Amino acid sequence: MIDEVLRRVVVRRRGITVRARAVGKYSKKTTLYAYTDANGVEHEYKSRLSVADIDVTYDPEKPSRAASRVSSAAVVPKLVSMAVASAFCLFVAYHMVLGMLG
Repeated sequence: MIDEVLRRVVVRRRGITVRARAVGKYSKKTTLYAYTDANGVEHEYKSRLSVADIDVTYDPEKPSRAASRVSSAAVVPKLVSMAVASAFCLFVAYHMVLGMLG
């Protein structure tokens, strides 16, 4: 998850946004999209979105590295739930250690 966030930050910072078109299904839940970089080379991008076209931002230094524009409304709940789960695990572990010592 952290790698995904870092990739998105790098791509958004120096990326070029292009339109990608759906070219088929990669798996049951994943759509395969194709986009063309500034040099005219076609690349593939996989996403769980299921629409005809999406905006994809790619890294001009490594055009195969790309990210779709996902609103923070989709990313923030995942990060918050991970933080809450981690805090809960630390809470339980802390009380288990105190229980063994006490």
